[in-house]
Amino acid sequence: MSEGNPLNSTREQRDAKRKRLNSSKSKYDSENTIKRMKEESEDSSGKRKTVTIEANEVKQEVKAKRKRNDSDSEVDIKKQKEDSSNKEDKELWATLEHNGVYFPPPYVPHNVKMKYDGKEITLELEAEEVASFYAAMLGTNYVTNETFNRNFFKDWVKVIKKSKNNPPIRDFERDFEKCDFTPIYEYLEQEKERKKNMSKEEKAKLKEEKLKLEEKYGYCWLDGRKEKVDNFHIEPPGLFRGRGAHPKTGFLKLRVQPEQVTINISKGAKIPLPPEGHKWAGVVHDPKVNWLATWKDVNGNIKYVYLAANSSLRGLSDEKKFEKARELKQHIDKIRNDYQTNLRHKNTDTCQMATVMYLIDRLALRVGNEKDTNEEADTVGCCSLRPEHINLIPPNTVKFEFLGKDSIEYINTVEVEDQVFRNLSIFMEGKDERKDLLFDKVNPQKLNKHLSSYMTGLTAKVFRTFNASTTFQTLLKNLTNDDMSIDEKKKGYKQALQQVLDLCNHQQKISTQSYYIDPRISVVWCLKHCVPYDDETAPNQDHLKHSQSDRGGDKDKSIEKGGNDSTITYQEQPQYAQQVSKILQDKKIFNKSLCNKFKWGMNIDANWVCKLTH
Repeated sequence: MSEGNPLNSTREQRDAKRKRLNSSKSKYDSENTIKRMKEESEDSSGKRKTVTIEANEVKQEVKAKRKRNDSDSEVDIKKQKEDSSNKEDKELWATLEHNGVYFPPPYVPHNVKMKYDGKEITLELEAEEVASFYAAMLGTNYVTNETFNRNFFKDWVKVIKKSKNNPPIRDFERDFEKCDFTPIYEYLEQEKERKKNMSKEEKAKLKEEKLKLEEKYGYCWLDGRKEKVDNFHIEPPGLFRGRGAHPKTGFLKLRVQPEQVTINISKGAKIPLPPEGHKWAGVVHDPKVNWLATWKDVNGNIKYVYLAANSSLRGLSDEKKFEKARELKQHIDKIRNDYQTNLRHKNTDTCQMATVMYLIDRLALRVGNEKDTNEEADTVGCCSLRPEHINLIPPNTVKFEFLGKDSIEYINTVEVEDQVFRNLSIFMEGKDERKDLLFDKVNPQKLNKHLSSYMTGLTAKVFRTFNASTTFQTLLKNLTNDDMSIDEKKKGYKQALQQVLDLCNHQQKISTQSYYIDPRISVVWCLKHCVPYDDETAPNQDHLKHSQSDRGGDKDKSIEKGGNDSTITYQEQPQYAQQVSKILQDKKIFNKSLCNKFKWGMNIDANWVCKLTH
């Protein structure tokens, strides 16, 4: 179980921990230091001889080895992509039309002058915009943080230097305290108040404009059907808060330009027009992907515009994901038996692979990718763990401490099998705790290639979905029973959900429900334990039995194959799914957003079996 929940730690502790984890200080001496490595070997006379190797020779050998490893990784990645393209060769749509993405409007200067050393100063347009970003945060905890202020000031000065008539603002230590953003803050507050006090006519006009915007960009035509688009807005410029800042690109979120955006649309369709004076980075016609537009943000992260969660295409994708997890049930025993055996394997590569699989399976760790910590935050997963991230406590306890995805701290103390403890101890021997990889013989490409030998399309991510759903289903069975009141059952439901949240190291219940737990488990549980309220509100399930018997199908077999009959039933009886959705919302099991996202999973009855566990 988790020790020291990161949610309960103080801000100072988190900051200190993050700073330590992100430290890239090397224990090695400078490049000019000559290291001597003595190798003993026997010559023909049986005497031992000592060979001295200079540091530059050692480094050349290390670089060559790294280059070979990188080359191998590139080959693995290329092959994986080729395999993926062969498996996912199915076209998702025949026609796709849309109006592109919505860019935030250009900045309109307010011409309010800030003060420097008590005197009013005039800022040019871009410098004024950045100053307004900061002024809007006055009165918040952000502006009391010196690191936040220093980061802002550093990027703001870069903008100021590009101005023709720029004020003498250069040095943080000398100039920041002289800067007074209050006049801009007061203007922004007045604007907020003005918007609050708008007349009904003005509010109606704004609402109409918003609806027109949503009608234009918020919908697309997919194979002739009008489908909702998820998030068509390009993120506006601003200041990064918290952990969003990037060591290289800075603290300021720059405005995304059309020249960075690639549009995906069907051949022959009218290409949406970019803002005047601009052009798209590219236009592609790829029916094998489900995104409408893509670009890279300032941190180099790839962003996409997808169809809405309740669209037919997204629903199909979600269903396939959870069906893949159900399929894993048929192979999990063999996979576990194999890695249990290989934990004792003499070959280091095989032994490391088995240990990685053990940790991913038992702790639901993300796979992780090795990265340059000078370029991005030092977040890791199982394959990119370093010795500094684990603490071995005899006889068989391991404490994990590292930054996971989105810089969320993973702190967990667990007991592992004796052999796993021994393996971890061996893998740590002779390694630099802050620089070397704990599992230097395994990478995500090799891991997923190995997993695919058991089951087509099996990746480490499928384990996470499988284990979250399996754990949730087991906990519901243990924490709730027919003799409980509905309130007691719902309390058990929330406890089960919280434990899965802890397993996945998620901070929001909504994300755990969305990504990793098969929604049909919740639907079945609710229909069994929270229905009926009374005879009038209970969903009528008779049509399911009739439709099943009419086709002469075997319910259990259809469920094993993925519940195809339930999909047909949903098409025949959509009102039943609406009834189920209403019950889930009324009983506060799912909110409206999740019901819309999992509309495909509302069509089952209380006899559906997930079959993730024995």
